[in-house]
Amino acid sequence: MRRKITGQSNLIAFLLSILTALALTYFVRQPDYTVPQVYVLFLLFFSVGLWVTEAVPPFAVGIMIVGFLVFTLGSPEIVAGGLSLGLAIQETA
Repeated sequence: MRRKITGQSNLIAFLLSILTALALTYFVRQPDYTVPQVYVLFLLFFSVGLWVTEAVPPFAVGIMIVGFLVFTLGSPEIVAGGLSLGLAIQETA
């Protein structure tokens, strides 16, 4: 018997996936990672969290991955290191 998942538990799982992905990205990243590498690392952790918790249907996670990659890696400012989503990335000279 499978337990019926409510909307509230889906929201909680979604938010926990975001927080877990941010924490893992913060602790796993290396100082020599570029901004796009950090974004893709976050996307990896976030996607796995969503797949495991089933907070979002798997097909929607796949579409989100494509959209996230187009948005983050399709902007020259982001690829050049102009933006950071709250993850402080220090450039070493």
